[in-house]
Amino acid sequence: MPNIGPLELLLLGVLLVVLFGPAKLPEIGRGIGRATRDFKDAISGTGIDDAIQSVGDVRSAMSPTNLAKAAMPASVKEVAADVTDMKETFKDPLGMQKGEEASDKTEGKEPAAAPAAEATPKASPPPEA
Repeated sequence: MPNIGPLELLLLGVLLVVLFGPAKLPEIGRGIGRATRDFKDAISGTGIDDAIQSVGDVRSAMSPTNLAKAAMPASVKEVAADVTDMKETFKDPLGMQKGEEASDKTEGKEPAAAPAAEATPKASPPPEA
């Protein structure tokens, strides 16, 4: 392998100044410095802990339940919601836990309002003679 001496380095420097100009040389030097720093970082790696953590993240994202939820069509999701509603109906078939207002809403009725007669005071009956 040939040795590079001071005369060759000087000739290379003059050639670079002629080709790129004195204003462009600092920018080229910074670019070469960044490239070598990035190369060294890539070779040394970021550490085994980061790699293990990223593998754990991928595993949790690729769990069978997450994949099944993502691949489930909308119609199947609707059926799953209906099944959940049916389970709740079997647990409380008369709707006693939800209250009367909830059962009235499900039947399409509005909750019964207080009668107007009870809200106004009743007149006393006429006295008997």
